Amino acid sequence: MSKKPFNIFSIGGIKNFLSLDECLQVISYQNNKNIIRNFINSSVIDSNNQITKDNKIRNTNSGFIEVSKETEWLYERLSDFSKMISQTLDLETNEIEPIQLSRYSEIERGFYRNHVDVLPFHRNSQIRKISVSVQLTESKEYEGGDLIILKHHDNLQKIKADRTIGSLTFFSSLLNHEVTPVTKGNRYSLVAWICGPKFK
Repeated sequence: MSKKPFNIFSIGGIKNFLSLDECLQVISYQNNKNIIRNFINSSVIDSNNQITKDNKIRNTNSGFIEVSKETEWLYERLSDFSKMISQTLDLETNEIEPIQLSRYSEIERGFYRNHVDVLPFHRNSQIRKISVSVQLTESKEYEGGDLIILKHHDNLQKIKADRTIGSLTFFSSLLNHEVTPVTKGNRYSLVAWICGPKFK
């Protein structure tokens, strides 16, 4: 990947970031309490910086993947990507937040409304700079559930993320994005955030 300075509209992708077998392995983590302690209906951060459940904003099941001997390969894979993309975008980063596994189900018409990933508070003086989403499900196995990234805040340019299984999509955490309702089947995705010190 050629060097291209970071800007708030940075978007890109990598094919075959995970193999089919690796995608299935990550999905299986939802049933292992030693890896994901709680795989539950997701919450959001409200305007008062409080964690709350609001199914009008987000309706998914998700959980954070613990670092262990079984999962260190996944963290190492994302760490290697983080180093590569940080160098490519000339971006100062130093950590990856815990990796999240999410399921968008037709039963709940799983969705996530338009939002940004930059939190209204800073954790340990770190902010989210790059958001990462990895497609874990074959596109033909579900309908709806598109990850849409709004490249401009006026919503005039909408970019649909690659639905190919194993593909990785990355974008600036400052960009608005959404997941459209799943109307058939289940969509699984892996989400991570690459963090670093505040922009100067």
